[in-house]
Formats: sequence, C-alpha cells, structure tokens
Amino acid sequence: MVDDAVSRVSTQIVHDLDVRFNQLLTNTAEVKKYPQTAQKTPDLTGITSVPSGLMTARAGEMSTLFPCVDELKFVADITIPDKTTVLAGKPFTKTWKIKNNGTCTWTDSYKLVFSKGDQMTDKKEINLPEGTIVLPDDTIEISVYMTAPKEKGSYASFWLMKSPDQKLFGAGTNRDQAIWVKVEVK
Repeated sequence: MVDDAVSRVSTQIVHDLDVRFNQLLTNTAEVKKYPQTAQKTPDLTGITSVPSGLMTARAGEMSTLFPCVDELKFVADITIPDKTTVLAGKPFTKTWKIKNNGTCTWTDSYKLVFSKGDQMTDKKEINLPEGTIVLPDDTIEISVYMTAPKEKGSYASFWLMKSPDQKLFGAGTNRDQAIWVKVEVK
C-alpha cells in the first residue's frame, strides 16, 4: 500500500518537474528570439532534487543552457623545475602536473599549445594522449620534448591549453595564466 502511494507521488513530482523544465526551456528560447514577449520565468522554488532519469534525458538540453567552463591549475613541476641548468643544444623533457580546475571533461581533443616566449621545440601544439579523459578536479601529467637553445642565457617558454572549439585557456581568475618552463642554458 505504501509503495503504491510513494510511486504515485514520485510519478507526479517527475511529471511536475518535467512540465516546469519544459516551461523554462521554452521561456529561454523565447527570450533569445523575442526578448520583449518572453513569459515570466517559471517558479522552481519547490524543487529540491531532480530524479536521475530525468537529468539523463535532459543532459543535452542542460549543457546548452549551462555550458561547461575550461580552466587549469598548475600542481607541480615533475621535471625541470624553474631555473634548471641545461646544456646548450641538448634535448630535455619538461613535464607538468596540472589539475582540471574547470567543469568540462578534457579528452584527447584538447591540446597544450605554445603561447609566448622561447619555443624550444618545433611543435606549437601537443595533443593530449589518445584515450585521455580528465574529469573536473582530476590531474594529468603533460610532457613536451624540447631542445635547449645553442646560446647561453635564461630562457622561458609559456604554454596554454586549447579546447576542441579552439578556445585558449589557462589558470587564474581570468583563465589566462600560462604554465611555463624556465631554464638556464650553459
């Protein structure tokens, strides 16, 4: 007897939520097309949770309303800490550990790209390894094979990430801070 009552209430909640969500989607589309004729936003104050089946069915629509944000956070230098001495003209591999500090999942469609400074490699873009999946709050180690310049001195190479839609991003409040390698060539 209780199971039937719970089932009816759950079904009604899902139905009411679906109706309200459709109103929200319609209103959002109307605002974009005809801002002057849009209806008042539906009242969603009574909704405290969303059944997982409904969220799965609406995931594509939700991602359109609330696009994810790409951001990285520098975690550690795995190799070549700042001001490491390297020999002129000799190869080295720089590896960073970075965190996916945004809300998008990184895949092998993402790239590490040279942004400024001393390039020290013939590649301006480094693809993330095939099959890569870095969920928000997860970390990844990314390496770039480089060659030290032939002239002695201080050199720095700055790198950002690029999303599949070709947008550059990094760390910080504005998501524009690059990660870098700084070396002393002897």
